[in-house]
Amino acid sequence: MLAALAHAREHSPKRCDFIPLPPPVEEDAPESGIAFASGNWRRAVTDRRRPGMVARRHFEAMA
Repeated sequence: MLAALAHAREHSPKRCDFIPLPPPVEEDAPESGIAFASGNWRRAVTDRRRPGMVARRHFEAMA
């Protein structure tokens, strides 16, 4: 959770709608950076058309 919060703060000055996923906690699971979130939050912050990216504003609200 703290790593996700630091990631959100690092990207907060950017104006783009999507930012990269937070760094993975586990090497073999790229989405493990948001593993703390519920399934509903994961669906809200990710977009199938942009793999490896999260919606910045939704991610900030989640973190």
